[in-house]
Amino acid sequence: MDALAAHHDEIIDAVRRSERAVFTEQQLGTLLPPHPDLALVSVRRAVKFLQHNGVVRAIKLRSAEDHTVTRYAREGATPFNVALSLVENGYLSHETALYLNRIVEAPSSTIYVNQEQSAKPMSRMPLTQPAIDRAFRAPQRRSKREFTYGEHRMVVLNGKQTGRLGTGELVGDQGERLPATLLARTLVDVVVRPDYAGGPLRILEAYRRAAQNISIDEVVSVLRRLDYVYPYHQSVGFYLEQAGVPCERLKPLEALGLSFAFYLAYGMADPIYEPRWRVFVPRGLTAALPISPP
Repeated sequence: MDALAAHHDEIIDAVRRSERAVFTEQQLGTLLPPHPDLALVSVRRAVKFLQHNGVVRAIKLRSAEDHTVTRYAREGATPFNVALSLVENGYLSHETALYLNRIVEAPSSTIYVNQEQSAKPMSRMPLTQPAIDRAFRAPQRRSKREFTYGEHRMVVLNGKQTGRLGTGELVGDQGERLPATLLARTLVDVVVRPDYAGGPLRILEAYRRAAQNISIDEVVSVLRRLDYVYPYHQSVGFYLEQAGVPCERLKPLEALGLSFAFYLAYGMADPIYEPRWRVFVPRGLTAALPISPP
């Protein structure tokens, strides 16, 4: 008897019990039971067996460089599962995490998945105001690792090595459990890379929705442990105050320092200076919130 047929039920059960919902060809190969006769079966043949039995279906993703990536999805796999299959040990972040934390009501057609880079040495150069000005007058750098799957755009971010700081499991629309940044980490991440959350106005709306559930201590802890060179805590403090968080609760953020003038976003044209947190903000925000005169 053919080896695959001989172990039919065992092979199918192994795939259906897997925590993954979407697989690479190699990942499916690792699920074959450790029987000697299966060791001689090629991974490609095993994948065809699973497809023939309706256990998985092949899906195609088109990259921004115009090449195709193939994955194999179980029934019920969601676009979130598909995005996570693009990297090893990734987690959902930024605008996607805002939705999964139930801070924004509608999911975006863009799904962000973060893959942490290897640890890199910290810069020993002292931070200066001219260096900040140069960096934030330019547009935000964006990931080129983009894929299209149906109506979804999936963006892989090369994130800072954090040891998965501030991440956990959140529940998707189909009840699927998904690795993602939790609330405090998400609120910091969207400030660090505002274009991945729809920009300052959308971030302000998110902070206002999250205001009742924010732990300032958790946010400060995330900021301290991420240890960014730039003073992102000033932008966080600005958003929290505009979200209605009392000034007394924001003292731990003030204690991190207000030594530099900072920027709410990259590449802003004709921004307005807000002296309380020493941040430049987009002029378009003046319709949404009161701004101190420059």
